[in-house]
Amino acid sequence: MKILTPFLFVFASLLCFVSFTNCNNQDGEIEDLQNQITTLQTQLKQAQDAKSSSDAEVTNLQTQLKNAQDAKSNADAMIGELENAIESLNQKLENSPSQEDFDAIVSELQRTIESLENSMSPEEVEDLFNLIVSMLTDIKDILFIQTSYADEQHIDQLKKVSSSFLIYIRLLKQGELEFVDFTSAIKQLIDELPERKASNVLYGELSGTTELKAGTEYILDGWVTVPAGSTLRIEAGTIIKAKQTTRESISTLIIESGAKIEANGTAENPIIFTYEGDPITADGTYEEGVTPPEPLLDEHRWGGLCILGQAPISPSTAFFGLKGEQYEVGGSDPNDGSGTLHYVSIRHGGSFIEDIDYFQVTGLVLLGVGSGTTIENVEVVGGLEYGAIVADSDVNLTGLVVSNSPAESGIWLNGYRGELNNSLVDLNEQTYSGISVEGSSIENLSMDEKKITISNTSILGPKLNSPCQSEQDPKIYIELGNLLGSVSQVACTNLIADDTAVWLGDPEATENYVNGDLSFQDIDIVFSEGCDAPTVNELFYDHTDDQSSQFSRESSSFAELVTSGNEKGADLSQFEWTYWYQNK
Repeated sequence: MKILTPFLFVFASLLCFVSFTNCNNQDGEIEDLQNQITTLQTQLKQAQDAKSSSDAEVTNLQTQLKNAQDAKSNADAMIGELENAIESLNQKLENSPSQEDFDAIVSELQRTIESLENSMSPEEVEDLFNLIVSMLTDIKDILFIQTSYADEQHIDQLKKVSSSFLIYIRLLKQGELEFVDFTSAIKQLIDELPERKASNVLYGELSGTTELKAGTEYILDGWVTVPAGSTLRIEAGTIIKAKQTTRESISTLIIESGAKIEANGTAENPIIFTYEGDPITADGTYEEGVTPPEPLLDEHRWGGLCILGQAPISPSTAFFGLKGEQYEVGGSDPNDGSGTLHYVSIRHGGSFIEDIDYFQVTGLVLLGVGSGTTIENVEVVGGLEYGAIVADSDVNLTGLVVSNSPAESGIWLNGYRGELNNSLVDLNEQTYSGISVEGSSIENLSMDEKKITISNTSILGPKLNSPCQSEQDPKIYIELGNLLGSVSQVACTNLIADDTAVWLGDPEATENYVNGDLSFQDIDIVFSEGCDAPTVNELFYDHTDDQSSQFSRESSSFAELVTSGNEKGADLSQFEWTYWYQNK
């Protein structure tokens, strides 16, 4: 027992030494492991942060890709719509579109371009919109002239511009044309367009409601129409000057059947139609030292004003355009209304239509105009063959003044069924007759519906340079065909030898007189100063040219010779507003 104890002590001591050594080694390894773990944790955190950043970047790229895909889809759709719009524009151009068509195209393009906001920058969208609208606006004044009347060179140029525009849109869609190059190409197209008309130029078709304001001098350029359902309103004091007639163009204003004109002037501020060379200013006056132009006969300065209504017409009544195309005119409504002409002066008009030798445009033409139309205080200065032509119309004419008419008649009433009242015709040396009337030939009208009334009207012959001497041919002041109605309170003045006051030029007119269906009352005759007046019976003839006819024999019962100033007829003081009164 005493021997074992020391051994145990030594063994225990050795065991403790070994254990201490192992414990120290283990602590070092743990520390190393902990350091490694810390490093790995740091790396893991960095990797996790990198992954999160990558995920965010991927998500952002995916969003951008989706936006780009959506933008491309929107751009493709938009360009497709533009293609369709331009193709539609081409089709409309081929079909002679109207102002309404143009407005629809502009609206369509505007809506389409607004959809670009998701696929192009705002600056690009604005540039593109401005380019397209600018181009359409620049071609607007020519594009919608009816093709048959437009300059063919302009039409060809516009078709080329429209087709080029479509090609550029397609190239832009396919990515073969950069936007900056597209912009440059469109600007070049705009530069190639024909000259744009000013806002005061009237041309083509005036659709919808068109308003002309006083103080602006308007230019009537070519064959201008107001189509059915549309209205032209003209303010008192407005001046409209028409471009000179050429072989290719006659400036004429046509109010088509179913359209209206509301031209309401006043005695102080009449509405004036004249030719472009007239120096009258926009306020209706002439500058100091400038005189109004003299009426020049057969000068073909411009066409005139034509109104086509929906009253009953005969089969022979027609209205043709520059290339022989026939316009719709007439209908079944004698009370049809085409608007109002009130204090309107139509000056220096009258031109032939090319290749149509049986019709010409003169100062005022009324065809099939119904009694719902108001025509009061209207004058026509000049004309072509006739000053005013009124055919198959029921409209009443009050205060109509016609002067300086060449060739045929001052007023030609053909199939007229209304009332001509307080009116005046001033003949020049070339005019053959003052008022020429042919009765209505429409079979389904009653006798009462065919009757006309001429009253309180004056026909002035040309004044002689010396007493009772003239080289002019004899004149017929009133020439009547197959007419039903009455003629009363009419003055024929400045007659010379061989002139005729009233002539019944048709056997049926004579028959109507004998039957009492054509009557006369208060016809005053004033001979030119210094002329020896014949008897009344020698101034009234029927188709037989026989003074022993009943019409000639009875003329002294409704007509008399009077001295100047004592004649009945029109109230000339009512015409102080006219060119005729101010320049007689």
